[in-house]
Amino acid sequence: MEDGEQLEREVRVHGEFVLPIKGNTVGDAMQGDATTKDGQFRIMAPRYQGNNCLFFLSASDTTKWKEGEEHSWIEQTDKKLPEYYVRLSFPYPRFVKPYDFYMTHLLPDDEKEENAATDLEYRQQTMRQLTVYDKKGIRRNDIDVPPALRIDAYEAYNHAIDAGLIDGWIPNADDLGTSVAHSYIADMGVNETPACNVFCGIPSADPELSMKMEHKVFSLANLDSVYIFTDYAPRKEGSEGYLRSGLPNMSVSLRCYPDPSKRRGVFRDRFLRLPGFASPFEFYSPDYSKQRLPEGQKDYRRTLYWNPNLELDENGEAHVTFYNNSRTTQISVEAEGQASDGTLLWNK
Repeated sequence: MEDGEQLEREVRVHGEFVLPIKGNTVGDAMQGDATTKDGQFRIMAPRYQGNNCLFFLSASDTTKWKEGEEHSWIEQTDKKLPEYYVRLSFPYPRFVKPYDFYMTHLLPDDEKEENAATDLEYRQQTMRQLTVYDKKGIRRNDIDVPPALRIDAYEAYNHAIDAGLIDGWIPNADDLGTSVAHSYIADMGVNETPACNVFCGIPSADPELSMKMEHKVFSLANLDSVYIFTDYAPRKEGSEGYLRSGLPNMSVSLRCYPDPSKRRGVFRDRFLRLPGFASPFEFYSPDYSKQRLPEGQKDYRRTLYWNPNLELDENGEAHVTFYNNSRTTQISVEAEGQASDGTLLWNK
């Protein structure tokens, strides 16, 4: 979608998923399209395990397609601007409020949910305050300390886009560095955000080297990682020490690959690596019909059976078999799951 603008007409959004690599071959791939509604769209991601699912996302106005010409959804280049700036909206708050907000505000009561916006003062209750000090309490030069964060440049770039702080391309080094720093460090719920100093590579007194490095930053293919240096502490947000000239320091170092190295795989449209479910390990559940315990040895397992991928049949039932341990005790059974409509299930 075009951030902050009203679309003249709805557009088609195209998504492609490439599932985790298996051995030396690429796993299954799938793709699908969705048409926006009021500039919004929804694409269901496949269920997979691991952290290597590749997700390509682009949008296009189909009324502008040329007849007889095949449309290219995904192009492997970062020199062209995407047709539309598309960002993901995650189902959780992107930015939190200042720390002291949570010390004075309670969650709304269920019966007062409808009046949550107008009845805020009624639910305010001052809680006991906790003050946390660092060992020295001294502001330090942020460049003289190890980085607070080191992020892959492509991941940082995607994070800033989805936070709505940068469009779907790199405008310049300053905007990229500042947007990344604010998306990871700054608390966007306050009136003032920390100032940010951006430099390319390692600080150098050589002007020619600095200009050369800044020119390379305009390409994602050249960017390796982003270093963020800061003395920002979320617990101090809202305190007198964080007002006006007391705002925390933030510096961002955009690190490029050493010549002639470059990043493999940069794209005109969105390209992300999506996190998946953790890969399950095979749970130890002995089969004593095949091999019995040696004489005198005992089985003291506490968990007799565990299955993270148990599927129910059409009647909502599943049959499981397991062997008991060497003790005769009461067995406790717990089941947790998720229905096809997303409803969470639990029983004991």
